[in-house]
Amino acid sequence: MRCKWFCIVILAIFAVGFIACGDSDDEAETSPAKTTTTSTTETTEPVVEEAVEDIPDVNFGAERAAITAFLVSYDAAVNAGKRSTKPDELMAHWVDRPGVFFAHSLFGAAINSKSYKKIWTTWAGLFKRQLHRAHQITAEDIGIDARGEKATITGRLQLLNQPIPIALGLEKDAEGMWKIWAADYGDQGLIKKIKTLQ
Repeated sequence: MRCKWFCIVILAIFAVGFIACGDSDDEAETSPAKTTTTSTTETTEPVVEEAVEDIPDVNFGAERAAITAFLVSYDAAVNAGKRSTKPDELMAHWVDRPGVFFAHSLFGAAINSKSYKKIWTTWAGLFKRQLHRAHQITAEDIGIDARGEKATITGRLQLLNQPIPIALGLEKDAEGMWKIWAADYGDQGLIKKIKTLQ
């Protein structure tokens, strides 16, 4: 009997629920329909054109000549180091900023100097050991970026009558002079090569 009353109560709750929901539907049917109009006019936003910086007209022939002259000056500075243990003249060819490096294996082990001061110390050690004699770079490929501000050199370094593959990364300083920011004596693939666009 108890189950009978329980079922009746449940059915009564469902019936009240359906009646209540039915009343709200009737009100929706009897109320006047609201019409909404959507505007089909498109709003035109002003097109903002970003200013594209003009790429300077670069004379790649003149830049290659300047880089070749830089290499001659760099070789002379390295070879002049045998008279001194301080590589100040040589370091004038390097950019003094974070991110510079000099990788080599001239001492038999791979060395990677990653700051201007460490590069200075490395060259001072090379000068003391006289491992810099007959330093001569022969450029096989010079790549210059489209703006004429960065370049890479790959080639051969003649050092103590032994040819060593070399890669240099160059950039222009504030005065527009080429300076080294990366040197990879042994060309271990540490410098991303730049292809000259023409």
